[in-house]
Amino acid sequence: MQSHIKVIIKEPGKSPYYDTIPNELRILQQYVDGNIETVTRGDTVIICDDAGRLKGKPMNCSIAGIAFCGTVIIAGVDGDDFADAPDTLPSLDELFQVRACPRCNAWYDAEPAISREDNKTEICPDCGTYEALKAHAEFVAFSEKRKKAHDRRVKAND
Repeated sequence: MQSHIKVIIKEPGKSPYYDTIPNELRILQQYVDGNIETVTRGDTVIICDDAGRLKGKPMNCSIAGIAFCGTVIIAGVDGDDFADAPDTLPSLDELFQVRACPRCNAWYDAEPAISREDNKTEICPDCGTYEALKAHAEFVAFSEKRKKAHDRRVKAND
């Protein structure tokens, strides 16, 4: 087991950075401010507070579709031990990608939705949901108008 490991640390609202830290449980717990939980993906492990969301810690980032609250540490894996973060990781910008929605100007870090207005603009999931619900409501209203018109024609022919 390595005594020190090179990791990526990402705190909520801050840019991620590389650091070398002692490879000790209590140090990792200090960084995440709680008991640790790990999410392993290949040769990479994401270390976080096991109850970050329950403690009301702020949303930090989303990695591989998993949302993390509070500080996260990204390290490598060597068998059952933590190791240096792999060199094969995407750039920090790609790993912790945060986007601004062109529709509502909010920042988001989840997978984008595609706008129904032009079928190509990437928008935040909330705006995507809004556009889908709006389209559904318009369809229902249109369907109701057609049904009423149909019913009037049937009644007139009776």
